[in-house]
Amino acid sequence: MSGFKLPPTALESLFLGLCLLTSVGKTLGNDNGVRVVVEEDSDAVLPCSLSTKEDITGMLFDWKKDGQKEVFMYDSGKNNANRGQNLQFKGRVSHFQDQLMNGNASIKIQNVNMADSGIYRCIFPHLQPRKTFNIELVVERNLKDRSGEIPGASKPFITTPNQTKDQLLLQCEVEGASQEPKVEWQDSSGNILPAEEPQVSERGGRYYVTINTTVTKTDRYRCVVTQKEISHQTSAETFVFISGASPEPYITTPDATKDWSLLQCEVKGASPEPKVEWQDSSGNILPAEEPQVSERGGRYYVTIKTNVTKTGRYRCVVTQEGISHQTSAETFVFINVNSSSVSEKVCEDCSSAVAFVLGAAVLAVVVAAVPFGLRATNCITVSFNQGAAPDPTTTSNDPTKDIPLLQVRVTGDHQDQNGSSNAP
Repeated sequence: MSGFKLPPTALESLFLGLCLLTSVGKTLGNDNGVRVVVEEDSDAVLPCSLSTKEDITGMLFDWKKDGQKEVFMYDSGKNNANRGQNLQFKGRVSHFQDQLMNGNASIKIQNVNMADSGIYRCIFPHLQPRKTFNIELVVERNLKDRSGEIPGASKPFITTPNQTKDQLLLQCEVEGASQEPKVEWQDSSGNILPAEEPQVSERGGRYYVTINTTVTKTDRYRCVVTQKEISHQTSAETFVFISGASPEPYITTPDATKDWSLLQCEVKGASPEPKVEWQDSSGNILPAEEPQVSERGGRYYVTIKTNVTKTGRYRCVVTQEGISHQTSAETFVFINVNSSSVSEKVCEDCSSAVAFVLGAAVLAVVVAAVPFGLRATNCITVSFNQGAAPDPTTTSNDPTKDIPLLQVRVTGDHQDQNGSSNAP
């Protein structure tokens, strides 16, 4: 008796039935949608077959997760078909080669984890019309409570739907929890973050929760899921880098005299917190007042002041080591030299010149007196006003105060024209 042989349609139905052993046949909005529920660390088979049962060995079909991630691509058996496969699925996804002739494009994902949960699409882009099949994969963790029941406890997974240079939208999703969980966002210090109202839905006694928060600061963030009824808590963590590099600092001069200038540097809206310091043109760090630092919405505002007493170029330097960023602003300061010192120096130079001129004049007077019969026998004493004083006092009877007082004293005997000797 010949062996029993299933017809192709029955064989295909049996294979599809095996694929769906862990599935709850839940339609996701179209006739091709199914829902597959598996436990963490097991293998999941995602079914996809053409109703025409035509041979797809020479065709192309493409699997994507959440509309973006490349899961698996088959292109007429080409070896490089999966060159764009997402790292999450590298080495974990395979297809059923011997079932291609029956139009079966199903795949198997090995050792699934909570992050594998999501909506998968099996796409035949070259068919007319184009064919797309939707499959929801739910990966859940089962724990036993004291009564021996097995309630579902689901670990969250994190995505980033939107990001700019100043902020990041974080989304946390919890899928298939059998007890409704409390879900919240926390920073690295355990502080609860402001978040949008959670979106909660229930399907078949399982709860699905999505909660969004917007962050503006570089840090580690956690989505924490708590199920008090089963004394269970789990979380997922992600690191967020916000580039918030400090703009160029702003320099002002709040106060100045002829001897010094007060320089002020302001940094506005930097993240992470910057180090701000004053430097001279040689790069030497200047003594400065204690920086005034404030924080608003994850952004830092810093003001720092220093006094300078020398003419030169000065820089305010802002350093953010966490993002390897440095910027600076520069200003030129001119300090007036002391005017009184200049006057004194000028007066000293003038006095020297006056002394020289007056000395020459006295000598001329003495020389001129000789022909008139004056004969000095001992010494001549000459005194005159030298230097400049704020309020000069003169003993001259001459009403002209601008003419220096000259005194000539001749000591010793001298004779007049008649030959008689007189002592002064």
